[in-house]
Formats: sequence, C-alpha cells, structure tokens
Amino acid sequence: MENAIELKEVSKKYADFALDKISFSVPKGAIVGLIGENGAGKTTTMKAILNMIQTSGKIKVFGKDVKKFEKEIKQEIGTVLDDSFLSEYLTAKRIHSVMKDFYVSWDSKKYFAYLKEFGLSQDKLIRQFSSGMKMKLKIAVSFHIIQKLLF
Repeated sequence: MENAIELKEVSKKYADFALDKISFSVPKGAIVGLIGENGAGKTTTMKAILNMIQTSGKIKVFGKDVKKFEKEIKQEIGTVLDDSFLSEYLTAKRIHSVMKDFYVSWDSKKYFAYLKEFGLSQDKLIRQFSSGMKMKLKIAVSFHIIQKLLF
C-alpha cells in the first residue's frame, strides 16, 4: 500500500527537548491522530512534516521529499494546530477569498457547505468567534484541502 507520510530516523534537538530518530508511516487514506502528553513532540513532529523546522532524517509526503517538493506538497495538505493561522480581523467569507488564491483545487461551494454544516457565520469577524468556533473554522479550511485525498 502507498504511504501518504513516511518519517525515517527524524531527529530535532532543542535545549530542553529532543525527537530522537522517530520513524513511522501513514498509509494513504488513513486517518491518524497524534496523541500524547504536553511536550511529547506532537507539534514538533507536525512542524517537521510541514518543513517548518530543520531536522535530520528523511520525510516524505505522497512519496516526495518535503524539502525538495515543499510547495507542491503543501497544495495537498491541511493542518490544524492549536495556534491560529487566521487573522482575527477577517471573516470566514474573506478567508475564502484569500485561500482560493493559494490552493489550485479550492472548491468554493464545498467550503461554504462546511461553514453551513458547522453553523459558522460567513460575515462575523473571527475575533467574535468562540474558541470552539475558531477551531471549527480551521477544520473547515483544512478538511476542504485534504478531503480530495480521503474520498
């Protein structure tokens, strides 16, 4: 079976923490969650997969090296991290306007369907959303990007 994600002996050292030669793979079509205590390395692992930090070892997404094919890979993945990547002064409608220019496969109809399904206003400023609503919005954006890989 083809793997969506492969990590081989990936390491990252900080002053007070280290990922030490972690290896795992995720088959294409699988849904996986990273679960662990605070400080266990979940965010560091995700940042490594997204090529947001320098690591040793090999990381492939869809069979492609994340360092060589970063832009191409990021067209096909979505991630939801604790810290928001969305400006508090945008609306969900405005986020649509921005994201559709970043992702070649962006589907406006599906995005707005997710907003409706999650009960999110298109016109309310994100800073007026509750924490749960902000998380739903991030999920709607990310799920929209990855849904074509799952189904």
